[in-house]
Amino acid sequence: MITFVCGLSKSGKSTLIDQARSEGIVADHIKASAVLRDLGRPTLEARASDVIANQELLVDWLDRSIRCNPRRVILDGHFLIESLDGPQLVPDSVLKSLPVTKVICVHCEPKLIADRRAGSRFTQSLEEIEDLMAIEERQAARFARQIGAPISTVSATDVIGFREAAGTL
Repeated sequence: MITFVCGLSKSGKSTLIDQARSEGIVADHIKASAVLRDLGRPTLEARASDVIANQELLVDWLDRSIRCNPRRVILDGHFLIESLDGPQLVPDSVLKSLPVTKVICVHCEPKLIADRRAGSRFTQSLEEIEDLMAIEERQAARFARQIGAPISTVSATDVIGFREAAGTL
């Protein structure tokens, strides 16, 4: 069973998940980007073609990992990935094979995201961040509807709301 947690890079997903786990959520926290880096794949300097290949490799890795060791997983990832070629949506066909049972979008103030992105290759434009957040959230809602999974949006600072959305309260 996978709870897919999405949000833009630097939106606070990992921090929120770690806080919720320290307060009692029992699940493996799998960071998609960390898995991909461990597999030797480009993440920060990815081209559009890398994004698709990465997602296929990640899904294959997750499928094998969960099949070998069934457990509850919180997947820390994206429905929209900012590549060197521009924003790329993760294809539905890649993700549909995963046993996703819930989708949680982590929302953060664009100014905080921009500040956290200072010095990185990610956009710091507030307008662009707002646009990308809206696209990520719409794609997440669309995917959840297609697979019949509930979707929630929580603030990056709302540990209780996250735990409720994840079904642990």
